[in-house]
Formats: sequence, C-alpha cells, structure tokens
Amino acid sequence: VIIPVVASLFASYWMFAFVAILHTFDVTRLGMQLVQCMARVSNFFNQHSANELSSDQVQFMEGGRSLSSTKQQISGQERDNVVAMERALCDVVVDVVRMLFGNVQMRIDTTCKVMGPTWFHMFCFTIMEILSIRAGIRRHFEHNEHSEYHWWWMFQDFWHLIGGTVLILSSMWIFAYVTITLRHMALRLARQCEEAGCSRVMQSMVLSFVTPQNLGLSLFGQSMYIDAPQASVLTLSITVLVVETLVELVNHLNIWLT
Repeated sequence: VIIPVVASLFASYWMFAFVAILHTFDVTRLGMQLVQCMARVSNFFNQHSANELSSDQVQFMEGGRSLSSTKQQISGQERDNVVAMERALCDVVVDVVRMLFGNVQMRIDTTCKVMGPTWFHMFCFTIMEILSIRAGIRRHFEHNEHSEYHWWWMFQDFWHLIGGTVLILSSMWIFAYVTITLRHMALRLARQCEEAGCSRVMQSMVLSFVTPQNLGLSLFGQSMYIDAPQASVLTLSITVLVVETLVELVNHLNIWLT
C-alpha cells in the first residue's frame, strides 16, 4: 500500500509544480507585454514633448508680435487634438492593462477551480502524515516502548517526516511564487506609468483596474490566496515541529543507549 501512496504523492506534487511553472511563464510574458505597452506610451509623450519644443523655438524666432490670430487658433486646435489623443491613449492603455491582467488571472482562476480541491486534499494528507509520524515517535519513546520499536522503522519515519516536509513546503512556495510575481507586476505598473510620462489622472485610471490583493492563486473560490505570509507561517510552523521532533528523538536515543 505504501508504494502506490508515495508514487501518487510525488506525481501529484510534480503536477502541481508543473502547472505553477506554466503560470510563472504566463506572468513573465505579462511583464514583457507591459514593458512594450509602456514603451509605446513613452514614445507618444516624448514625441509630443519634441513637437512642443520645436513650436516654441519657432515662435521665439519669429517674435511675439508677428504671431497672427490664425496661428494662435492653429496652436489651440493642436492642443485640443493632443488632449483628445491623450484621452484616447489613456482609454487604450486602460483596456490593454485590464485585458492583460484579466486574461492571466482568468487562467489562474480556472486552474484553482480545477486543481484546488485536489491540492487542498494533498496538503491536508501531508500535514496529517507529518503529525502522525511525530506522534508515533513520541509515543514509542515517552512510554518506554523500546522493545516494540525496531530500529529499521526509522527509515520509514524519516522518509515520511522529511519527505512530507519538503513536498508540502515546495508546493506551498511554488504556488506562492506565482502570486508574489503577479502582484509584483501590478505594483511595478505604477512606476512604469510614471517613467513613461503618464499624468496622475492617467495613472490612477490605469491602476484602478488592477488590485494586487485580488491577484494570484487562491482556494475556496478566491476567499484565501496562497501568498508569501501564509507560506512563511507554514514554513516556520513545520520547521519548528520537525526540529522539535528530531531533538526529542536524539535525546531519547541518548538516554536509551546509555
């Protein structure tokens, strides 16, 4: 019975890791598309600044009194056209950003809906595996049942204890990495908009459609996201549990051998 269970554990966690890596590539592609989008926005504002600079130089060379009302009207029309182009550009950028983040998050939500219950089942199974091994080791040594505990059982106990710890922490952190990377893209978007020369209004409109707290891998219908704080708490808890078990095991072995 043990061999099929161990094989299914490794196969399941490798499947989770493979899917998480695919989503990581998807998030990386999102970052590249955002860079291209902001590069075009930056080109627009740089070109607009160059046109304004050239028009100011022409006005300075001609002299202030030589400007006619017709030229002033043309200048006003040009400004109106630039404002209209900026508004159209803002709408396009908002739609592109919302589409890019929406498509990535939609694929992540589909994965969470399909694989979330299986991942949570494997997570609970691995936690119970670690706790049962720890309880079994403490029971044998605390009740002085040395005759019932054979030394070769340690190989199985260490396999399940250390192997389960490595598997559950790896799966937790690789899922959390997808959430961390995607949220980092959303936070970096504000700096990219500022570097591209976007106005405050345009930045607020773009960022209003991207909420970092609602991005990433989740469980139970987006009610709980797998992110860095949860992975850190789990890592600390399991590490303390395993280290405490190993220390107790070494202490009882020393007493037993002496």
